[in-house]
Amino acid sequence: MRKKTIAGILKEYSLKTLKGSNLKGADLSKANLKGADLSKANLKGADLQKSDLTEANLKEANLTNANLSYTDLRKAKLSVTFHNNKSNLQGPTPHIYSTYADTNYTNQVGPNLQGANLTGANLEGGYIWRSNLKGANFTKANLRNAYMHKSHIQKANFTKANLQKAILHGSNLEDANFQGANLRKAEFYMPDKVEVYHHIYDHIVNIYGYQENSNLRGANLSKANLSEADLTKADLGQADLTKANLISAKLYGAKLYGANLRGANLSKANLQGANLSKANLRGADLGKANLQGANLREADLWGADLSGADLRGADLKGKNLKKANLQGANLREADLSGADLSGANLKGANLIYTDLTKADLTKADLQKSNLSLAILDEANLTSANLKKSVLEVAKLILANLNKANLDGANLIKADFAGADLSGVLNLEKASDIHYAIYSITKISEKNYELIKRAFAKKRGIILDNDTQDLFKIV
Repeated sequence: MRKKTIAGILKEYSLKTLKGSNLKGADLSKANLKGADLSKANLKGADLQKSDLTEANLKEANLTNANLSYTDLRKAKLSVTFHNNKSNLQGPTPHIYSTYADTNYTNQVGPNLQGANLTGANLEGGYIWRSNLKGANFTKANLRNAYMHKSHIQKANFTKANLQKAILHGSNLEDANFQGANLRKAEFYMPDKVEVYHHIYDHIVNIYGYQENSNLRGANLSKANLSEADLTKADLGQADLTKANLISAKLYGAKLYGANLRGANLSKANLQGANLSKANLRGADLGKANLQGANLREADLWGADLSGADLRGADLKGKNLKKANLQGANLREADLSGADLSGANLKGANLIYTDLTKADLTKADLQKSNLSLAILDEANLTSANLKKSVLEVAKLILANLNKANLDGANLIKADFAGADLSGVLNLEKASDIHYAIYSITKISEKNYELIKRAFAKKRGIILDNDTQDLFKIV
């Protein structure tokens, strides 16, 4: 049967009387259908590529397997009737999707909207799943609650679009532009493995492989609102998330290697087990974020706010954390060896079993921090504030505590072998100095006399010439 063409259709209908017409498989490519009334029309399998459908009425039209690539749908009215084997329900919001006419979902694919212009379109609650949306323009479109999972969305433009609660799991969003978009509570994750369709042609899906979750590699998400979005295990490698809102976002196991998160708000986000290697986190807010077991190798955390963050077991070896805010952070068993923590705020931080070997803690604020069993060998604690900190059983071998404030610090079994305590401040106000471990420890004559009296009074041990090798008075 010969395909219907735009010329033949206009002989039979006018643009205003296409309502309810049967245009199944029609060739409408490059057609000027501006303002056409195609409501309730059967456009199943129709070729509408590069056509002008601005301001057209497509309410309740059947667009199953229609090719709308590079079509201009600005201000078009888009809705269809929801069909399945049990009910016939018209959705309360505009839809554009592959109809559920049969119960075999295996071969169903959505419309081909590659390169289509949907600027400002209202697609709230729309079913656009298993679709080809490559390069489509959704600028300022309303896609709230839209179903866009298992689709090709590479290089699509969602600038300032509303994607609140949109379903995007299993989709390929590589190099898509979400600048300034609202993605609050959007879902990019499905617990079970889902297929990603790598090639869509002639409306037939070729299953090329599997991807557990959404591919957002290289996507532009700068200033996007992703608060409470589910990005579990999503691939965001090299993505631009500059100043993005990721408050309480779920990023468990996400791949963020090389991503730009400069100035992003990740407070209360779950980044447990995430790969943040080589990520730019300068000035990022990670307050109360869960970074347990996260890979932060070569990540730039300069000026980042990590207050209250869960960094248990995190690899922060050699990191530049100068003046970083780590107040109340949980750094238990973290590796901070060789890290620059000069001027850092570590008030009330949990540093139990933390490795701070050769770390620079110059002028760091460690008030009320817990350094029990921490390793501070060869660490530089010059002018550090250790007021009311716990150093119980901590190792400070060869550490430099010149002008460090030990007011109210707990020193039970703290090992100061070879450490420099010559200029330490408020040692007389520290607790249990007589139970600390000393060996060739550099100390001032004043503080030596103080320790000598404490040993005699508390332990009944008299420090005489035979015990002088415990200290090196300077």
